[in-house]
Amino acid sequence: MTHTVAVAGQIRGILAPVAEVVAIPAGFSSHLSVPDDAQERCARHVGSGHYMLFVGTAEPRKGLDTLLDALAEPALKEQSLVVVGPRGWGGVDVRQEAEARGSRTASP
Repeated sequence: MTHTVAVAGQIRGILAPVAEVVAIPAGFSSHLSVPDDAQERCARHVGSGHYMLFVGTAEPRKGLDTLLDALAEPALKEQSLVVVGPRGWGGVDVRQEAEARGSRTASP
């Protein structure tokens, strides 16, 4: 059992297991809880402009450095980045990395 069809295919191709390899995606809830002050939070942290959303753990392998480099370019200087998720391994501090590139940051 694995979480993706791609990994299941790799397992079959590399390991040639005798048992069936089944991909079972991780479950999720369709009951999302939106806070009553969601619009106020968005206005406070993002403003009224467009923004990019990163969802995941802040880790070196996620490529946040490349994303922050791109957002530091003049054409995207006014673009906001919203990062949702826990800190992962590697000590990536997105706020510190953004500020080092001259990007503005907001508190959660």
